[in-house]
Amino acid sequence: MVAACIIYGILILLFLVLGILFARGRGRKLIAGYNTMSEREREKIDETKLMRILRSGMFAFAGCMALSLIGALTGIRPLMDLGAVLLVVEAVVLVILANTKAKR
Repeated sequence: MVAACIIYGILILLFLVLGILFARGRGRKLIAGYNTMSEREREKIDETKLMRILRSGMFAFAGCMALSLIGALTGIRPLMDLGAVLLVVEAVVLVILANTKAKR
């Protein structure tokens, strides 16, 4: 259980750091498909909206992981499962938003 809590803690910190990077407008180089796009394709994307979407997503991921961490610390398995389900739902929503709302 201690190892799981350490892993949850590390992931929470990672998502928080990524959220802060995206909030400051940095971290474009960390976006997987963005770097491989041509300059012409990048012009079709509103970077400010993309950074806002990713910032919100990273903070939501941190929240989901915190929910799972609380479940692990208290021994409430359904809370851990809820955090995992919300994480998957958030990932799907994040991909959809990044591919639709960030376009110009």
